[in-house]
Amino acid sequence: MTFLLQHSAPEHALRLLVNLLGLERQGRQHDIVNHRKSLRDLNDWLYGEYMKTR
Repeated sequence: MTFLLQHSAPEHALRLLVNLLGLERQGRQHDIVNHRKSLRDLNDWLYGEYMKTR
C-alpha cells in the first residue's frame, strides 16, 4: 500500500501527535516539551484535545 504524502499542516500536526505518544512511552521529557510546543504552534485545537488527556 502506498500513501501520498501531502506535507500539509494537518498531516504535520498528526505526525507530531504520533511522535509525542511514542516519546511519552519512552519517558523522554525534554523531547516531549519541545514536541508539545511545536504541536501547539501548528494546531492549537489538536494540541488542546491532546492535552485534555494529560
